[in-house]
Amino acid sequence: YQTIEKLALALINSSIRLRQYFQSHQIIVKTDHPLKQMHRKLELTGRMVAWSIEVSKFSLQFEP
Repeated sequence: YQTIEKLALALINSSIRLRQYFQSHQIIVKTDHPLKQMHRKLELTGRMVAWSIEVSKFSLQFEP
């Protein structure tokens, strides 16, 4: 679970620093971890919920 949290934080930091690219392009995230489910889990910690809301603004596609 901590690995997913660290990957989610890396995605958030990237989206903050590269906001202009995240807003104007579809971003493909290649990972073998279940980051896609981050949007759907209801039992997430508070910060994970905030991160999920933040990345839901962008057009992200997750691929293995």
